[in-house]
Amino acid sequence: MNSETINFVTTGKLIPPNSGDRVSTLNMLVSLAKDFKINLICIMQENDYTEDELKVFPPAITVQTYKEIMNNTGIITFLRTLFLLQPYSHAVRRNRAKISEFISNNLNSDSLTIWNHYRSIAYYKKNGNKNVLIQHNNESKILILRSKRTGNILTKIFCVFQSYLIKLHEYFLFKNLDRIIYESNFDKKKFDNKSVLLSYLPIKFSNSKIILGNKENIRLLFVGSLDWYPNSDGILWFIKNVFNNLPEKFELVIVGRNPSDALLRKIKKDKNERIKIYSNVLSVEPFYESSDIFIAPILTGAGINIKILEAASFGIPIVSTKFALRGYYETDFIFSCDHADEFQKILLELGSDYKMRQVYQNDIISFYNGYIHNSEVELKKFSELINSL
Repeated sequence: MNSETINFVTTGKLIPPNSGDRVSTLNMLVSLAKDFKINLICIMQENDYTEDELKVFPPAITVQTYKEIMNNTGIITFLRTLFLLQPYSHAVRRNRAKISEFISNNLNSDSLTIWNHYRSIAYYKKNGNKNVLIQHNNESKILILRSKRTGNILTKIFCVFQSYLIKLHEYFLFKNLDRIIYESNFDKKKFDNKSVLLSYLPIKFSNSKIILGNKENIRLLFVGSLDWYPNSDGILWFIKNVFNNLPEKFELVIVGRNPSDALLRKIKKDKNERIKIYSNVLSVEPFYESSDIFIAPILTGAGINIKILEAASFGIPIVSTKFALRGYYETDFIFSCDHADEFQKILLELGSDYKMRQVYQNDIISFYNGYIHNSEVELKKFSELINSL
């Protein structure tokens, strides 16, 4: 790569780094900023960065922002997706043309441009630069998986149709890209020699090992963005099929961003006082420190469930579905299952055996340290890839 500058286009605010995607993206930017100047273009719905938030970025990163506006009514979006054959995630963005123009006018010419996530590529316009997409999720596969799980025929049709539109959009768009970087084999697609697998995410959490308590009541913890339906669907499945069948000594704490009113109503309708939900918290650390077991009842989705790694950084015992562990290696020691009765059995066993939780904690910490070591090696390969373009 001849230029000393990289354009990096992303959607959503990166500060505070309170979600897996934000942590991963910020770590990648900090690493790239050691070798390059970064022209960071953030397209976001949130308020602009404050002066204190901007100080989090290294001096080599220059930040430009543009306000993203979503359609207020589903009717306009539906008409766009139906007659203009735009994927819903693109059609819902009202000011796409203006944002595309803003990005085009603010890209450094003759510099590599990295598009972070499929959402950012909604604003892609042909340019004279080399272009790389970091594909966090295989969006079309997510929709097919959801269509298979829903019992609503209209939802099923909508998901299949949207999956088709995304594949169609990718077919024409990816021809203009120089590389597509995937985060797991589960998501990876073959586009000649353009597809690259990033086996370990460039991510590291500065958390401390929690102290497990030997107490009678057992607190289960779920952490995840609640506006992301694989998370909301997963926790609702867990409450209905697992938690409601556990003894009174079990408590459930749900921590997440932007839960919908519909989700809150569903969680609270049982009036179960053993379930507590906290939204948009400043820090998840106090919740990990006061919990005994982390649960990941994820049944659909794509990409890598970064919350698994965050939980491991605290050394908290993890009970997960097998699906939630996709993209990770050497996880045979993690308690995983796909059926409610297995989930319940494992929780009962772990919840009643303090020594087992202690041993399990050491295994979890070893797993996390090994992942971080491998991610540092992978990050060097990523930098080499960027330099080769």
